[in-house]
Amino acid sequence: MVASYIASASTGGVTPAQVIQQAGDAGERHVVVTPSGRYAYVASGTTLQGYAIDAGSGGLTPVAGAGVTGLAAEVTGL
Repeated sequence: MVASYIASASTGGVTPAQVIQQAGDAGERHVVVTPSGRYAYVASGTTLQGYAIDAGSGGLTPVAGAGVTGLAAEVTGL
């Protein structure tokens, strides 16, 4: 499962935006957000998926062609 949140610049509070079930959804997860803040990559077990981040809503949209399942080894150290 991957969850996204919206942070309020004025209050510092966070509000849940979205929850996504990811293929291979088991075990430890690693998340990396690009320096631009436009994309996030999530590794879980032997699955890697890229998501576009909607800056307004905090929602995540899977990026076509940016998902890989059945990797030979678990992804670690992102």
